[in-house]
Amino acid sequence: MEIDTKTSRYLRVFAVVGALLLICLLMTGIFGFSAVSTLSNNHKSVQNTLSIIASLRSLNVEVLEAYKEKQVYLLNKQPEHVNAFYRAIEAVRSTLRVLDVSETEIPKQQLQFTQLRQEVEKALDFFELAVITENNKRGKTSIGTLRKQSDDQILERIAKLIAVMEDAETDLLLQRTQEAEETKRLIQIAMILLTLISVLLMLLAIYALHVLRDRAEQFVLGIETLNANLEAKVNERTEQLEHYSNELQRSNRELQNFAFAASHDLQEPLRKIRAFGDRLERMYADKLEGKGLDYLNRCLRSAERMSVLIDDLLAFSRVSTRGNTFKPVPLQDVVDDVLDTLDELIAETGTRVLCSPLPTVDGDASQLSHVFQNLITNSIKFRHPDRSPEISISAWDIYDEDSEQLHTAILFADNGIGIAEEFAQQIFTMFQRLHARDEYEGSGIGLAICRRIIERHAGNIRLDTEYNDGARFIIELPYQHAITQEDIPHVSE
Repeated sequence: MEIDTKTSRYLRVFAVVGALLLICLLMTGIFGFSAVSTLSNNHKSVQNTLSIIASLRSLNVEVLEAYKEKQVYLLNKQPEHVNAFYRAIEAVRSTLRVLDVSETEIPKQQLQFTQLRQEVEKALDFFELAVITENNKRGKTSIGTLRKQSDDQILERIAKLIAVMEDAETDLLLQRTQEAEETKRLIQIAMILLTLISVLLMLLAIYALHVLRDRAEQFVLGIETLNANLEAKVNERTEQLEHYSNELQRSNRELQNFAFAASHDLQEPLRKIRAFGDRLERMYADKLEGKGLDYLNRCLRSAERMSVLIDDLLAFSRVSTRGNTFKPVPLQDVVDDVLDTLDELIAETGTRVLCSPLPTVDGDASQLSHVFQNLITNSIKFRHPDRSPEISISAWDIYDEDSEQLHTAILFADNGIGIAEEFAQQIFTMFQRLHARDEYEGSGIGLAICRRIIERHAGNIRLDTEYNDGARFIIELPYQHAITQEDIPHVSE
């Protein structure tokens, strides 16, 4: 069930509104951070300016205090007033040190700071000189008059410099205060606008969400209806598949019974043909002419081949009907047993078998033994005439994506005459021979039985067509699977 155009449009609107809300929140955060940073810097500037103004005013008061203490001492000549004078001098110099480390935002103010320091230091030196020379009585009246005139001039210059610098700092303070007020006003306006926009977007989002909820309920109802219809169809198809499966199982059982019965029924007349043929050869061989004896031998050989074919056909049908319960099978032990069985054949042909360590898998040991024995005997049978037979068996792990299980891949290679690529599938078909009967013996059913055994083990076997130095087969087997003895069908013999 596809989403209709209207619902899709509401989904897009909802997505756009959500994106706009996020953008508004992001802008609010960025603007708020910028405003807070601006206000913080402005606050620092105001505090610095206020500190400079306070220091300038304090300096003016302290210079006047030093002048007053000097004048008091000159009038009454009391020692305690000398101490008070020097305390006032130290207070002035302490304020000068504060101004030295202050950082003004007015470029020309630093030059005025330097000029003010020079004037204040000059005044302090003049005050100290007056105190030190006060005891000299000569020219007292003229020196006092000169000192009075110098004091007034120095104090006037200092007061003017401080006034100029204080006015400049006051102007900066007013400017920063106005900027702070402007920033606050902009923040208020921006927050009001962003709040209104956010409210409008939220209302639009709530409306779109409400519409989408109604659409979703309709969509879910439609899905439930479709699921109900689909479930009914699935149940109907499941019943059909179960019926077909039962019919297929019944048909397979009948075919298996027929194959077994046919094999038995064919073996009986075949045994009689062989028995009477043997008697005829034993009792009348000397009375038969050359051609007659040849016909008799051909008849016996054909009966022997027919018996082998029937036995192989019976073995093929028994792969699924007479299998053992799956259990852990050490493949290394299986190969070792096969090599012991074929020990004489291997020694006679000078075959060299190289086997790497093999894993343990769930399976039927007797059937897996049949696979390895068939492959090894085929390698010896179809050995290359110009080199000694050599067989290598190795394994590694692979992951099967279809079954999502870990499998083992077994590589079986020889240096024999090999198999052409066009016969890669034909060799696994029953009674398919690639060579004449007088060249290599066999019924042509061995690899078909091997494939049937491997498939029963939920694996596969194939010819590696890229290998050109003989024949190489790749067998893939799962380490574990769910096939049990109860899953294996049986037929009565």
